[in-house]
Amino acid sequence: MNFTLGELVGEIRRLAGVEPDRVTPEPANRYSAVVGGHAQPHCLVGHAVYNLSDDPNIVETLVDWDSRNDGYGEDAATLLRGRGHRGKAADWVFWAQDAQDGGASWAEAVRRADAEAYA
Repeated sequence: MNFTLGELVGEIRRLAGVEPDRVTPEPANRYSAVVGGHAQPHCLVGHAVYNLSDDPNIVETLVDWDSRNDGYGEDAATLLRGRGHRGKAADWVFWAQDAQDGGASWAEAVRRADAEAYA
């Protein structure tokens, strides 16, 4: 991935600020092909990765990876930790993903991530 964890956290926060009441529909870790014939993620972390990546195949990469990982909250952590990311920012992304997978609004997911990762 061509962005930092700090940039990812910032983009997640930005998206939650733009659509604070958005709740990701079930199943939270799946993708839909609706925008211009191209698949786009619909979860909070997936949108942030999509927005930041300059990889034209990022959604296909995420879909392939997602099909092999099937746990709430574990998805973001698995992806980041599998790429060598550790620490508070990686934990924060995990908690944001976990909260939104559990039905929290995007703003609430950010609040929960703040509470859990920086407690």
